[in-house]
Amino acid sequence: MTKGSSNRNTGVGFAPDKGEVIQLEKKPAVVSFNPFSSEAHKRLADLFLDDYHYIIVHSSQDISKIQSKVVYLFVDVNDRNIILEAETETQQIKRETVETIRRIGGTPVVIYRLHSESRNLENGKLYSDKLTSIQSHPLLRDLSSKNCVLSIDRVFTEYQRTHLLNFLL
Repeated sequence: MTKGSSNRNTGVGFAPDKGEVIQLEKKPAVVSFNPFSSEAHKRLADLFLDDYHYIIVHSSQDISKIQSKVVYLFVDVNDRNIILEAETETQQIKRETVETIRRIGGTPVVIYRLHSESRNLENGKLYSDKLTSIQSHPLLRDLSSKNCVLSIDRVFTEYQRTHLLNFLL
């Protein structure tokens, strides 16, 4: 296996910063970046997951706790409307988390929460077209092309819930 590659069938990934091959768990992970929203994130995760690891990421050290093949990352609306930080930002914890999950062979699924314009999404839509940063941010654009970005207000649409479950098949 080459550096940075993974075998998705076995869940084996390579952690380049650790220099070792790791076995990724089938049990998904749910990640929050905001501890004040953790209960809301868990309630949402409970709508489509029976069992999962829950991790609050405050710093780079917390990222190493993520060892799942599928990781659902909850990002709350914020004053600056940043879903994932740009490379020029001084604080890049969300971006770093997504990149690390990909590097170890996992699948990150970003869920942007409390976006009021995502309240009444059309059937078949994963996120609001009003979120132009998804197409302008290189990492978000790539995740979007793999259907790994969703936006919600407070609840998932039935289409989104079904879509989230498909990552576990």
